[in-house]
Amino acid sequence: MDLNQIKQQFISRLSEIKDEKSLIDLEIEFLGRKGKLTEILRSLFSLDLVEKKRLGLAANELKEWVNNELKTKNHEIRMQKWGRIAETEKLDINDPKFKIENLKLKIDSGHIHPISNMIFKIERIFEEMGYEVVDSNEIETDYYNFTAVGTPPDHPARDDHDTFYIKDLGDLYKKNLLLRTQTTAMQVRYMQKNKPPIKIIIPGKVYRRDDDATHSPMFHQFECLVVGENITLGELKRAISDAMKKLLGENTNIRFRNSYFPFVEPGLEVDVTCSICGGKGCNVCKNTGWVELLGAGMVHPDVLRAGGIDSEKYSGFAFGAGIERLIMMKHSIPSLKLLYENDIRFLNQF
Repeated sequence: MDLNQIKQQFISRLSEIKDEKSLIDLEIEFLGRKGKLTEILRSLFSLDLVEKKRLGLAANELKEWVNNELKTKNHEIRMQKWGRIAETEKLDINDPKFKIENLKLKIDSGHIHPISNMIFKIERIFEEMGYEVVDSNEIETDYYNFTAVGTPPDHPARDDHDTFYIKDLGDLYKKNLLLRTQTTAMQVRYMQKNKPPIKIIIPGKVYRRDDDATHSPMFHQFECLVVGENITLGELKRAISDAMKKLLGENTNIRFRNSYFPFVEPGLEVDVTCSICGGKGCNVCKNTGWVELLGAGMVHPDVLRAGGIDSEKYSGFAFGAGIERLIMMKHSIPSLKLLYENDIRFLNQF
């Protein structure tokens, strides 16, 4: 399928969208990890230099256009939604029949937001498993965020990261500062200052230039890193299985699939049974019964060497996940956008 066909198909599908859920499905269909436009971008590495430059420029322009169209449509849907709410929930305080006591207002004390609560739970679980919680930089250099973890400037994996670069800082700009796109950025920094054995968890905010139906420009991740002698893939799988069952419940089914991430070798993707449908199949899991939850793998020898660690003597594993996605699975929430809308009726359920 060429770019023009993808554009026309997107225009046709967009015209049919009436609600936020359908818009989320459309975004995933075209810009998701396995979306139609994403697949085009990932196929560029097999082309010659001239064709790669031509098609890459056109594909990125189309991606930006699709993002803008999704953002516009999302704004339209939200305005219609709030318009309906304004009509059905409005109060006329000038009405002679209006009495404040009839509202039966109840004043509740505040409580921890579900995102903060999930971070605390994750930290507690991993501390019980012997991990150290490590704070990390939200403002990072290009080197630690990308190059040191196997993603040099010409690497195709950078296409998946819409990065906020920090400009107009005088001499500081020469350091190529950015808002980190992944908590993986802390791996090499930590290894440079600490020698094995290493067993840490790095929770925190990450940033990407997404502000549409399915993404937020800021979200949360956690990253686990273990380095030592004779660390094996079996230990990685056991650590993930133990942690996810403690977090999501003992009946959680887990499967591992081969995948690719530039900072691990081999790489794995970890799926869990969909909590929305109980594994029967729904829109959230794309009718597969499974939801991709974590990325994982054995730490790449180049990453160990960048951290000043002897890759012949030591090995390690790393895995991480989006915290909002974990909340969705634990509490059967169909859209992560609900976590950021500040609707008290929703938040009071937690």
